[in-house]
Amino acid sequence: MAEGAKSPQPYGWLRRLNNTPPCDLVRGKITGRLDFERRFEADLGKPLAIHIRRIIRKTGLLPGEKALAAEELADQCRCDLADDLSSKDIVLKLDRKPIVKSIRRRFIQRRSRFLRISMMLLVGFIWVFGSLLVLYLCAAVYLYFKHPTLTVDYLALINKPPVAVPAADRAWPIYREAISLLDAHGDMADELTRRGNSPEDPAWDESRVYLETHQSGFGKLREATVMPGLGLSARYAWQWEDQDAFALFGPDEDDPTRPNTWGPPEGIEAELPLLLQDILPPFRNDRHLARLLAADAFYAAEQGDADRFCDTVDALLGLSEHACEIDHDWGFLHSTAIKIITFGMLTDVLVHDSSFLSDEHLEWIAASLRRDAEYIHPAPLTQYHKINDIIQHLYTDFGPGGGLMSAEGVFRFHVMNHFNDQPFHEKTARVTSVLTAPALAVMLAPRGSLEVLLEESMQAAKDEWMVPMWEQSASKADELTHGKDWSTFQRIRYFPIPIYSGSFNALRKVSARNSAFRQGVLAGIALEHYHRDNGAWPERLDELAPKYLDTLPIDPITGGEAMYLVREGNPVVYSVGRDRDDDQGRLPINDNDGEPSIREAQSWSDPEDHDGDWVLFPFPVTPRAHGRDQVKREAEQAELEAKLRESGDWYEAGPYGWSYYPPEEIDPDTTEDEQGESASP
Repeated sequence: MAEGAKSPQPYGWLRRLNNTPPCDLVRGKITGRLDFERRFEADLGKPLAIHIRRIIRKTGLLPGEKALAAEELADQCRCDLADDLSSKDIVLKLDRKPIVKSIRRRFIQRRSRFLRISMMLLVGFIWVFGSLLVLYLCAAVYLYFKHPTLTVDYLALINKPPVAVPAADRAWPIYREAISLLDAHGDMADELTRRGNSPEDPAWDESRVYLETHQSGFGKLREATVMPGLGLSARYAWQWEDQDAFALFGPDEDDPTRPNTWGPPEGIEAELPLLLQDILPPFRNDRHLARLLAADAFYAAEQGDADRFCDTVDALLGLSEHACEIDHDWGFLHSTAIKIITFGMLTDVLVHDSSFLSDEHLEWIAASLRRDAEYIHPAPLTQYHKINDIIQHLYTDFGPGGGLMSAEGVFRFHVMNHFNDQPFHEKTARVTSVLTAPALAVMLAPRGSLEVLLEESMQAAKDEWMVPMWEQSASKADELTHGKDWSTFQRIRYFPIPIYSGSFNALRKVSARNSAFRQGVLAGIALEHYHRDNGAWPERLDELAPKYLDTLPIDPITGGEAMYLVREGNPVVYSVGRDRDDDQGRLPINDNDGEPSIREAQSWSDPEDHDGDWVLFPFPVTPRAHGRDQVKREAEQAELEAKLRESGDWYEAGPYGWSYYPPEEIDPDTTEDEQGESASP
């Protein structure tokens, strides 16, 4: 600065206030304080004003600091002009690089320590955040171009059994014809399967008419059940022809003329994980057909047609075997449900009237049950195939131990969790998939870790499947896939294993219960043989062996011999139940409704919760019992309806239950339909 020039004086408070951003905003110049070119052009000239602007911009100071630095630089230029220096000489004098550094250093030193530290942290945060953002976007681009590789055809793997069935031995075409002949989706068939479908059912007269007029359909159904295999290959639901889909899934609730199928969003042709969709055989009609067969068995018993009755028992067992032709957990559960229907029907007949069955017919039924027991169902491991299939559809494959969630995989996950009644926006899903893929790739375990965990769980399931029921404990397979001690982070990290794997221990217990009930029915047949030969029930269960029973029933809880007694002139075969003490064949009481409950006794845990036994014969869940329960429920509903009518309350039976409205809330000028539409439940 030239000699004699005055050093810049601090600004007064009035000038500072005049140059604050709010004042600039009022004047319509938000950046007025930083418009150095316009501010200094009048007294310094345009070249110097432009030069000051360039220097100040290079400093990288805060806005307020830039304004002060510009004023100081402008004052220095005014002093040089007063010393008769030209604008060109002043520009040459102001070497930008040194002066920029000098100005920046001086103003940074003026800052408080707190501000300097804050600025350092802010700059560091911006650099780190920017670097991570760039890295994230690069990862998003990389995962966008990396697509999942389908290395295993799980569809072909699970379809090996049905494909191996020769075309001439396949039951599926005959089932389809039988379903059509039975009008299996008609109102009468639905009503028959909903009720107890036994002679004690109040609607049995109507059922008898249906059964008599559809014997050709039942004959075709029995013909299908004795075929060597179902021969029904798995595929996506929307790939079935309407005729096949109708037979498989039944009618759509909204449109009874259309089959009930699921499909991908319109316009989306993605390869979805196959087994996630729950569309595999057994078809959902198998239990429906089983209830129709059970009703026909009662009709045969009523007519004294023992041969047709025994044929129907064989048909039920054949239907249960066809239901689990494909190694699928739902197929296994459907098969078990069909056998439970069979055991209940047989128990009904044995207890109430088995006189139409000769000794040869009883042995026929016992032999069928023994053949069914000889079939060892393999461990239903399709859930592991299902998860592996999901993994290969969602994850990239980098070789052994490698693989991350890809953008295409995230999009497929959106698609496979979409339902037809929900709008699907493909572009939004695509963009969301690209943006979220890198985060999911970091959060989720790599593909190799998931596959190792699945392999260990599948091997544990195979080892546990054949363990006797009384030796069963906590399932290692379930611990590996549903660890009780897993944190929320672990459950997210090992997606999709905890979400899409079912409880293997539950399937194991279902198998054990099924075996126990079969033993109970076989014991009931042996007891009937004994009673016919001796005119009385045996005093001890071991009197049945070996003439009437090859092996005595085993207590599924303890592994010892099942308990036996005669109560009110009827035999009872039972297990001690989960409380493991003899309650003389008394079922435990359900805490919720105070009624006897078989479910409470047949568990393997919490022995202190319920006091009671697990009755194996007579089988507690029978069609007659179901029919009586249905009559009881309908009577209670009628009684409630009568009370409401007496009280004057208006009521409505809707799809979601009953809605009640006091009389004072009803507008007398509206119709019942209008009231139902306007009133809130």
